[in-house]
Amino acid sequence: ATASGRTVRGKDICNDYDLKQLLKDWARMGVSFVGAILLAEGKDTATDYCIEQNKWTCSDTIFGDTGVILKTTGDGWLYLTVTGKGFHWEHASGSYRRLTQAAADGVRPKVVDSSTQRFSVQDLQDLLQQQKVIEYADGTPHEYAAFAKRTFDV
Repeated sequence: ATASGRTVRGKDICNDYDLKQLLKDWARMGVSFVGAILLAEGKDTATDYCIEQNKWTCSDTIFGDTGVILKTTGDGWLYLTVTGKGFHWEHASGSYRRLTQAAADGVRPKVVDSSTQRFSVQDLQDLLQQQKVIEYADGTPHEYAAFAKRTFDV
């Protein structure tokens, strides 16, 4: 574990029985995903200009607690996050905004990126399975935020 939180094992995420059951039910019903929203406490953007290539580059760094909200084709939203407190997920109907309420410390996550990429429940299940060998902890190559970013980039 680290000073700022505990290690979250990818295999624990993969083995979450209730999440596995929800995804299995969605796959059976033909539900898929039609968008994603990346949430974070904030985002820093750095731009650089390369004279030799006459090209601007832009790099974004997200920080703080992060999460991803996935929009389904008819059964609401799926929120996934890994923080120092562990792995958390939530299924919600109606507006996704209730998933962005301020945390106990008063920090409200912001939308830092969004996508209308379509993907299947199987794609998400495969992604979660690929994370089985990863251990998330701040101060390591796999910081907590990497989970949300990796999921967002499905």
